[in-house]
Amino acid sequence: MFKNQRHEHRVVWLQSSLPRQFEELYGVRDELLKHLKDLVELRNEIIHPSHLATGTPDNWPDELRDIKKCGLLSSTGDPQSDYLMLSQMKSLRLLEWALKVVGHLKDVVLQHHGRRVAS
Repeated sequence: MFKNQRHEHRVVWLQSSLPRQFEELYGVRDELLKHLKDLVELRNEIIHPSHLATGTPDNWPDELRDIKKCGLLSSTGDPQSDYLMLSQMKSLRLLEWALKVVGHLKDVVLQHHGRRVAS
């Protein structure tokens, strides 16, 4: 639909992962980039059509362990047994964190394009 309106060198980036696009196009690095990668992984877990066991006693995948360590999930706190992964994601703390990350990413994009960021 928009292919004729896009520069070809920019279309190539649309084939990259979202974190890679933010890294290369907007210079997102360090903690913000890590948070974006975590958000993408959480999204992938939510939309996956068939959820597999995480293989951990607390039903949380090791690649997303930092999120659990930050206390963002609904959890029993027992490292040997916890709610199912999707149930742990039912957390207002996780939602608040995700919205803050998206807000920071929005600010990066706006600043990159010379727009004023509201405080």
